[in-house]
Amino acid sequence: MQGEMRVMLGRLLQRMEQRHRLHEADISLVREVVAQLDASGEVTRPPTRQMIVDALRNEPGLSRQEIVAAIRRDYGIEVPPNTITGTLRRMETDGMVRHRGQRWFL
Repeated sequence: MQGEMRVMLGRLLQRMEQRHRLHEADISLVREVVAQLDASGEVTRPPTRQMIVDALRNEPGLSRQEIVAAIRRDYGIEVPPNTITGTLRRMETDGMVRHRGQRWFL
């Protein structure tokens, strides 16, 4: 019984390692393309307000830090948390967003 389990686990481990290597290659390729796009200077980034809308449209109920992280992920730039807060407050005044506690929503 344990011998059979060892064989099954060995085979499973091998398949998992193969998949991991494939994913590593895919991740490296995507990172390279993203770096090339960022370095090209040809990618225009939307205004902060639009990046916040995009983040909240994809993942409603984000905190300020989560919005900062989503913008970093999606656009490859660091927007200071205070910029996010100020923009969110103006958007709230304009009726574009609302918040409940630390979470922001469209």
